[in-house]
Amino acid sequence: MASTSHPSTSKQNRTAPQPSLLKTTTFSAGTSSQVSFSENISRSEDGRSLKQDVKKTRYLSFKDFLSNIFAVDSSQEFIQGSSNSKTWTDVTNSPAVLEKLDMFRKTTGGETARYAPFISLANQILDETGHHTIRFCRNDNTMVAGSFTARTPDIVVVRADCLNDTRSVESCSKQGPKDPFWWHNILMCNEFEYKAVSISKDAKEVSLLEAHSSSSWKRKPSGKATLSSNKRQKTQPSRIAPTAKSRGFRTGRKNPDRSSLASQKHHLLQTSKAVQCAGYALELLAHSGLRNFVLGIYMINAEIRPIYYDRSIIIESDSVNILENTRDIVCLFDALASSNWGLSKFITSKITPQMPKDTRTPLANIFAGGSLSFSGYSFTLKNDMYIQHRIIGRGTRVFKVVVSTTPEKDTAKIGQEYCAKISWPAKNRNSEIELVKAARDVANSRQEWKDFLNNLPEIFIHADLDVTETQIRLAAFFSSDYKERIPRIIIMTLLFPIKHLERPHQLMKVFKDIFFCHRWLYDSVKILYRDLSEDNIMFRRIGDCVYGVLNDFDLSSDWSIEEPPTTNQRIGTAPFMAIDLLKRDPPPHHLYRHDLESLYYIIVSMVCDRQSPPVSQWFELDSDIMAAHKLSILLDKPLQPCEKFQIFTGLLSQLHSAFRRGLLAQIERDFDLKETYDDETLGGWVSFEKIAAIFNCAEVPKMEEEGFRKEFDTEEPPAPKLSQHGSGHFACTGEMTKSIVSEG
Repeated sequence: MASTSHPSTSKQNRTAPQPSLLKTTTFSAGTSSQVSFSENISRSEDGRSLKQDVKKTRYLSFKDFLSNIFAVDSSQEFIQGSSNSKTWTDVTNSPAVLEKLDMFRKTTGGETARYAPFISLANQILDETGHHTIRFCRNDNTMVAGSFTARTPDIVVVRADCLNDTRSVESCSKQGPKDPFWWHNILMCNEFEYKAVSISKDAKEVSLLEAHSSSSWKRKPSGKATLSSNKRQKTQPSRIAPTAKSRGFRTGRKNPDRSSLASQKHHLLQTSKAVQCAGYALELLAHSGLRNFVLGIYMINAEIRPIYYDRSIIIESDSVNILENTRDIVCLFDALASSNWGLSKFITSKITPQMPKDTRTPLANIFAGGSLSFSGYSFTLKNDMYIQHRIIGRGTRVFKVVVSTTPEKDTAKIGQEYCAKISWPAKNRNSEIELVKAARDVANSRQEWKDFLNNLPEIFIHADLDVTETQIRLAAFFSSDYKERIPRIIIMTLLFPIKHLERPHQLMKVFKDIFFCHRWLYDSVKILYRDLSEDNIMFRRIGDCVYGVLNDFDLSSDWSIEEPPTTNQRIGTAPFMAIDLLKRDPPPHHLYRHDLESLYYIIVSMVCDRQSPPVSQWFELDSDIMAAHKLSILLDKPLQPCEKFQIFTGLLSQLHSAFRRGLLAQIERDFDLKETYDDETLGGWVSFEKIAAIFNCAEVPKMEEEGFRKEFDTEEPPAPKLSQHGSGHFACTGEMTKSIVSEG
């Protein structure tokens, strides 16, 4: 480890599993979107986020792909990690490989007819290069188990020790396995596509090799494929993906430059195929173990295209023809099998997955019994608590763990439960650990601030791993277009999601806690949170009282020293993101009021009917149209809470009024109808003072109040107005509260 610290489903079928009792959607944007381990995520819902992720795709030549992903020079002659004296050329020319290659060349029929000869050839290459423990195996028509989404990759790469009589290479040669693979069994997925080539009467002597070759393809405006005698043009290595304009067919351009496409060897996957392949990568990242990256293969006829996925980028390689460039395929398969498949070193012991008993929760507890050991402590993993279901992002995963061994001085902690958060935050961002430590230090510095310790996460120990060698190479190659991410683990005290709160008054108290703690962080610690969402607001119990806790500071910043962002990246979680951050391109600097707007959306999603419009649409719409949708809501009548949460009626109405008036003031400003306008407070309507007055008037019965700071009383009354960057008091006296409410 780089650094550590110790601060004070069933048989073969294509039917998706039965839905969970709980159902939410993946967020359509936002790097921090997470889903509960027990919630149902559908394939269509994944598709929306995957379309956003595939926009991160970059393109490399085959040579550059091997060099940057595997540190392999394809011009050399050696076998990765092999003790024998064979070279890649030796394997290419071996009688067994040539025989399998000839069988593949002579194969007739459609897509499925080509599975068996390809698998036979691929496994022969693995045997010749010394990788006997890795097998290609047919999976077509069988849904992979271990996820809520129904995905059926055509061919999978697995370790030989997970094969048996019901799912062996031989038994699966004609159809997928009777006993389904689980995602944690799979190392890589392969997607096949076959396109028939029509041969004209004047081209009867065309060889089978030409029929398989992508160089034989030439698209006519009609969309039909014919054979061309033109030789394939070579492509130059490219550091950056083609621009949206140059990729006409991806942006809806009606007449893309056909010659340009030909020069790229049909380089780019169609969006539908890119999303399909990315879907397999998503499941492997989420449900096959802790992976720094995953790999995939897309194959059309005899053309193989390797693809790389990590939490910052997707990289497609040029395609390579298995019949024309067999040595390159040998080199690729050897490099694939010699890699560690992106598996992280966090888990230090062999684990035995626990299969689910409830068919409505078809997720294997793949880490049960695993161990985490560092800083003199060992933890036994119990079960998943949260999984981020997105390729691009921090990949946050949270487990419940139990202390199994400790240093001699701390044996009292043995048997205690904690949660372990594993994520891949950006290397150049503020460290969540440092921000939480700074906040807790400030809270401890003054007696009147110590109550805020109840609203902050408590970190036990933490550790960072080094960035991978692959990341280092990609960062050097792509420069600012690639974001290095640090594998990080944090052990902290157990917290609970607010969706588990059933008492309306407890939920009200949690939201009040969050509002005042958020402002205290802003004023006294100079931290702007920037990512308020349902999953980042937690609670803890101390005795009979609940306390709202701001969790996950990965996207937070020190606003007193940080310059406005220079990239076009939006920070936040789309369903709860402020309108300004959704509609402006590039997005504006993140302000304090943007977090207040996010808090309003979170309250709405928790207390209103989220299964019906308009709230349900926040989890379905793309970010580019969500801004207009939210604007229409705020300019309309206030949303009404469900019957159970009627105590939120007044709070929702007054918050809605504040944001509505602020947005109207912003619209007037945009039309130059207003000379003076304060953008930080939406014209003065969304200031801390006014929102604080609304929260202070919200109802919390006395029986629920114990331990809650309803007001922050001081000996002297607060100043009549607080600066947005001030460090003043948070209390509103009775007279001030009345005056603020009357203004709004």
